[in-house]
Amino acid sequence: MKWELKSPTGTGKRNIERQLQTGIKQSKNIVFDARRSKIHIARIKNILNYQFRLAKSIKRIVLIDKSKNVIELTR
Repeated sequence: MKWELKSPTGTGKRNIERQLQTGIKQSKNIVFDARRSKIHIARIKNILNYQFRLAKSIKRIVLIDKSKNVIELTR
């Protein structure tokens, strides 16, 4: 099983979405490390949940939040 690791550092509005879209092109399973991101974790969770429902090609997303908790979204 192939995984793609994304660790965004920017604060832009579309940063999370762009990172996720490039990750989808590389693998169907994505680890999203939000520890270095300046965006609030609740906003990141909302974006990832929305994109997970929207993009049917994603099988699994693993989110590592700023306090090192692991949240998994699975189809």
